[in-house]
Amino acid sequence: MTQVYLHEGQLRYKLNSAKNSVNICSRRWGKSYLVAMRIMENVLEMPGSLGVFVASSFRQAHARTLPSALMAMESFGWHRDIHYVIGRKPDKRLGFKDPLFLPSDLKDTIWFANGTLMVIVSQEVVMSANSMTIHWLVGDEAKGLDYDKLSNEIFPAIGGSSRYFNDPSRFPHMWGIHFFTDMPCNKEGLWLIKKYEKSYHKKLNDIIISMEWERQQLLLAQPTTYTAKRLGYINSRINLLRNQAFYYQERPIFDNIKVVGTDYVKRCKRDLPQMVFRTSILCRRVDQVEGMFYMNFSMKLHTYHATDNSKLNDGYKEQRYDCLCDTDIERNKPIAISFDYGALINWLVAAQIQGHTHKTLKSFFTKNKQRLREVIQLFCEYYEPHINKTVIYYYDSTALATGYVEVGHSAYDIVHDEFRKHGWVVKDFYLGNPMEHMKKHRIIDEGFKGEENLFPMLNKDNNEELIQAIMLTEMKIGEKGFRKDKSGEKTPESDTNMPYELRTDGTDAWDTNFLGCNNMPYDGGGSMWV
Repeated sequence: MTQVYLHEGQLRYKLNSAKNSVNICSRRWGKSYLVAMRIMENVLEMPGSLGVFVASSFRQAHARTLPSALMAMESFGWHRDIHYVIGRKPDKRLGFKDPLFLPSDLKDTIWFANGTLMVIVSQEVVMSANSMTIHWLVGDEAKGLDYDKLSNEIFPAIGGSSRYFNDPSRFPHMWGIHFFTDMPCNKEGLWLIKKYEKSYHKKLNDIIISMEWERQQLLLAQPTTYTAKRLGYINSRINLLRNQAFYYQERPIFDNIKVVGTDYVKRCKRDLPQMVFRTSILCRRVDQVEGMFYMNFSMKLHTYHATDNSKLNDGYKEQRYDCLCDTDIERNKPIAISFDYGALINWLVAAQIQGHTHKTLKSFFTKNKQRLREVIQLFCEYYEPHINKTVIYYYDSTALATGYVEVGHSAYDIVHDEFRKHGWVVKDFYLGNPMEHMKKHRIIDEGFKGEENLFPMLNKDNNEELIQAIMLTEMKIGEKGFRKDKSGEKTPESDTNMPYELRTDGTDAWDTNFLGCNNMPYDGGGSMWV
């Protein structure tokens, strides 16, 4: 039998096993084990049932959330192509049971040995749960889910036929909903707290855990008529209570301190920005956005999904992406590019002006031994299928210094040389000296509010690190007024420090692109700032 260490917080979740739960837990707390345990318990309890694993996009599910859950399931002894198959009908030799309800398309489906199906549902596909009768739901990285889409499209489908699982004393998790995430740091993710924190009934959950503890003791005791009768009563009663229970928790890293160690927490406190330490490590709430440079940025208003899901492979294996997977690019038009050049990290932001919108199509970064040439190579590889091999190069005076990025050459020289090698034409748009922070902030803020200039939109799947960096960028007050807080840019990267890609470097590259497209629109448009 496989043995897995569970810390007190994970064990309490397992013992409670409520029908519904919201689990907001810190970085490195062990949330993937909770996701795995919930899926496994639902599968065993309701053979042949239909569950859904909801994600903000198929790309997110392919790349992050589902692979981590499957790895955790493997640590419990559940193995692919033995206990479940992905994206296909199982071979008859495996002896898998048939599900109660069989979808016509199995591409994004996990088929378990007892006939239970778990369908991966993406919020980027409108009405993706339409016509389904769902018995249970699991949502990982839930702070990125859109609550309106959940309530309008997914929740109404959670009402699968109770013909097969209509006894709550045997099937307490029928129609259960479970969300897992770290602490939301923007207002769009706060629905998890506002909607569900008051649903938690501590006394009921304490009773369940007390009864479960007694049940475990009876299972270990010498079998008698009394223990058998008492176990029968507890098994029936505890499931009825679980069927009525809602488990809500906000848990810091200290639950897992035996694994991560106290030095990890100390280093995080020393090296991480205060807000990141509070949310990601201490799991404390952020109730306002004051003090943030991009204070009017909204995940709901300013990000979108644009993936051609037919290009994604099935089986949730390693996927090679290029621009053919993207549906937001105008393939006959040039791409606007901008950079942030550095010794520690180099960024390239790719965008297009589409109507009155500035669309950030994708961002790239390289760090450590890879520098500016390598980040350009990433761009050229990704956009190799693009029809129009022209880039609009927005740059300021920082690109002209010789020797900063490469000995004997300026960043400007390297950009032209590297793109020429890959068959691209570079058109220069020189912006002069870097803009003052207060003026820059005014223009960008007006754009996010939709008051003036181009309206900024970012491809959510292609700009994950950039979007996180935007949400984490703080302001500070200096002699010349407020400005971006760039104090953490040069701190060495480590396992506990903020990674380079979540610092302000990438946001500087994005600023240059957005301001350039407004100040000098390459398409001849009328968008201007003064």
